[in-house]
Amino acid sequence: AWPEPLTTTWQLAMRIPAALVVDAVARVRQILPGGTFQAAHGVGDIRVGADVMEPSALGELRAWAESTSGSLIVITRPDGAEDVDPWGTVPPSLELQLRVKAAFDPAGVMAPGRLPGRL
Repeated sequence: AWPEPLTTTWQLAMRIPAALVVDAVARVRQILPGGTFQAAHGVGDIRVGADVMEPSALGELRAWAESTSGSLIVITRPDGAEDVDPWGTVPPSLELQLRVKAAFDPAGVMAPGRLPGRL
């Protein structure tokens, strides 16, 4: 049976090495005591939900995930939080991504600003 999808205002996808899922869950519980989560232990994917998200909590979770060579992506956020970067640290492949996007979308009309690096 699959778990029900999260229905919280904030929804995050944390992707980390599978061996660190238990550590990640402990951090989520510590940093977001009122939050919820769904953890896929074998693959290192944790879905995190909260109705209230302090910028410091998001930053702390993202910094930890990235320190493990993982990532934290904001899937949904409330209206008014558009200034929150959904992607985190810009990947080293940004220059390549810019060239690919320019080749396939020279007018820049597909999802402007919605990709990593506000691409």
